[in-house]
Amino acid sequence: MAAWPIILPQGMLRGFRVQPTNTVLRTDMDVGMPKVRRRSSYTPLEAEGEIVCTQSQVEALQLFYLETTQNGTLRFSMNAPHTDAPMDARFKEPPSFAWIGGLLFQCSLKLELTQTGIAYSFAVWPTGDAWIWPADGSR
Repeated sequence: MAAWPIILPQGMLRGFRVQPTNTVLRTDMDVGMPKVRRRSSYTPLEAEGEIVCTQSQVEALQLFYLETTQNGTLRFSMNAPHTDAPMDARFKEPPSFAWIGGLLFQCSLKLELTQTGIAYSFAVWPTGDAWIWPADGSR
């Protein structure tokens, strides 16, 4: 499995958001309330955010997306931006790039994060900040 390129920033700092994937399936009934069930007992995390990159880092990210992950179809390993724990990731969408001045670009990423066998606790604070950590308290 490929790894997140060391040349790229190692954390999403701007606008980072993370939430569990919706795994609920609702089926409307002819009469009464819809039936609701889980599709799976495992819930990957959806993460999105921005990193600031130089032109060479943008080119490295494009190459990583197009060639290494074959247009986002292959998983790669990285440290999760919110816990710094090793996780598997996959692109949900192609990365997008916006020039922010000088030689810098804002790169927007949407990722799916997975870690088999680890349960996560999830909390949203009144400030709107979201935190996720392994349920056993480890990091």
